[in-house]
Amino acid sequence: MKSDFYHIQNKEEIQIEQQYLINRVFKIEDFLLISKPLTKHFQDLKKAYFLTFLFQYSLNKKEWFSITYNEIQKETFLPLGRQQKYVKELVKEGFISRKMMGLPAKQYFKILKWTH
Repeated sequence: MKSDFYHIQNKEEIQIEQQYLINRVFKIEDFLLISKPLTKHFQDLKKAYFLTFLFQYSLNKKEWFSITYNEIQKETFLPLGRQQKYVKELVKEGFISRKMMGLPAKQYFKILKWTH
């Protein structure tokens, strides 16, 4: 028995089905574009990926935004120690600022610059 895909009668219906599948597989919000110059500056692809993730996460948010290490790990698969190392380095290099606010205290970030 043939699948439903083979019951499509004409080329237009096949093209519509193909476009639907492409849109489901390749959604723009599922991708991070990492800057080559940023990667070259850091000499560390994962660090460039981490900053890119924070930058993209900060879009459409207030100047200071909160995200936990657990939330970052769920999205990036970077372990806690690596995240903490990158935060410390990015703060020192002037790419981000970090502070604790509120009760209970939550971690907030601010992107200071996007390029080196």
